[in-house]
Amino acid sequence: MTAATLSNRKTSQSNIKRWATQFRLHLHIAWRLLCDPRVSLPLKLVTMVPATVYAMLPLPDDAIPLIGWLDDALLLLVSTFIFYALTPAALKNEHKSKLTNNGWVSEAHPHIEHLRDSQELKALSWGFGIYLAMVMLTGYVGYVLTAFIVMGMIAVRLMTASLRSNTVRVSATQFPQVYAALRRAQAELPATSVELFVQQDQDINAYVYGYNAPYTIVLTSEAVEKLSPAELQAIIAHELGHILFGHVKLTGLFGGLGRTSWLSSILRMIFLRWSRRCEYSADAVAWLASGKDVRPMVHALLKTSCGLDLDTINVREYLQQLDDAAVSRLTEVTNTHPHIAKRVQALLALHQAEFGTTEVTLG
Repeated sequence: MTAATLSNRKTSQSNIKRWATQFRLHLHIAWRLLCDPRVSLPLKLVTMVPATVYAMLPLPDDAIPLIGWLDDALLLLVSTFIFYALTPAALKNEHKSKLTNNGWVSEAHPHIEHLRDSQELKALSWGFGIYLAMVMLTGYVGYVLTAFIVMGMIAVRLMTASLRSNTVRVSATQFPQVYAALRRAQAELPATSVELFVQQDQDINAYVYGYNAPYTIVLTSEAVEKLSPAELQAIIAHELGHILFGHVKLTGLFGGLGRTSWLSSILRMIFLRWSRRCEYSADAVAWLASGKDVRPMVHALLKTSCGLDLDTINVREYLQQLDDAAVSRLTEVTNTHPHIAKRVQALLALHQAEFGTTEVTLG
């Protein structure tokens, strides 16, 4: 046996031991979080109860013991993955530090769970319930969900490879003003490792994806050109909010199916209401990262709406358009994002709750 073969075998054994250790740590942390009264009870019920009930029910696949047991085990594992993704990062870090004896200081960062939209988990429970009911028709829920996750991970790797080949990664020397906005946003929030790219596009937009750190945030070239440094910081913080609240991992559950496949379209329809509530949560994180100033995020949203400078917009009149649109709620049903005017209103409501007034110069 050659030295190279021995080295490869030792590396493989080392990787297996590392993965096994991480897997045990994940399960241990998930169990501690389930027992932690600070974690939302609805979150525990939404993610873990359906999987537990499914595992206990006598279903046809249980006739083949190994197949049935593995299916149940996979579903429980995926459910802990979803539960873990949605649990506040501060609590996960606290329990991880206790298990690994690492020092951890929470005072350096704000606790953001209170910024999660009040309807988000309720919307998720409905969507997840319908999702599980559909998958249960196959009789192999654990296998199907695991396949979705694997395909999503593959899709993420392919998307990242494509970005590295066709876009520009932001750094201290590439788009330094954008990099400075990223650093300012990160300084106001719990630590999150990301890579930021600029992609050519005529629309003002940003998006995020990934299963693990470093996550990938993409800004369009139009956003970089049209938004001020404070507005760039706000929309980057908005995407960081999707990471911190666990939204990005859940959207990856069906990311591997492709954006145009019929199955992907069905899954997106199921989670549309949850997706819209997630935007309100992420907007609140942008508000926090902007020093609790609503103007940067509001200005960014308004520029996204019309693409013009703010000196051409009467914001108060713009918000009155909601009152003029009787079918506004119906037109939003098939959208992944709420109407921009409603997001602006939600930010103003957040400002009022914090400072007791809606008086703010918006432009």
